[in-house]
Amino acid sequence: MARVYSTQLASVVSLGAGSTEVGLVPTGTVWVVRHMTAYFANVVSAPLDGFQVHTGASLYVWVVGPLGVSCALPYDWSGRHVFNADEALYFDSVDEANWQLLISGYELELP
Repeated sequence: MARVYSTQLASVVSLGAGSTEVGLVPTGTVWVVRHMTAYFANVVSAPLDGFQVHTGASLYVWVVGPLGVSCALPYDWSGRHVFNADEALYFDSVDEANWQLLISGYELELP
C-alpha cells in the first residue's frame, strides 16, 4: 500500500490586479486540495475587495469578500476538492497585487 503525504501544491506572491494562474495539475496526476491560506501583505487604508479561487471553467472553489476583507489577516479554507490532470486553478482580485496564496494537499499519480 502506498503512503500518501501532504505536500505544497502552489505558493504564489504578488497576486491581484486581475486574474493569475496559480496552479496547473501535471499530466498523469490528480490534486486533492485540502487547505489554502491567503494573506494580503500590505497595509492599506481603503477596504479590500477580496478574491476568488476558481478553475479555468470558472467553477468557484473559494470566494472571500467583497465585504469585511482586511489586510494583514490570513484567510483559511479547508476541505477536499479534486482537480484533474491539466486542470488549472486561478486567483482573481481587483485589489492591488499584494495577495499571497499557499495551497496544500495531495498529488496522486494516475494508474
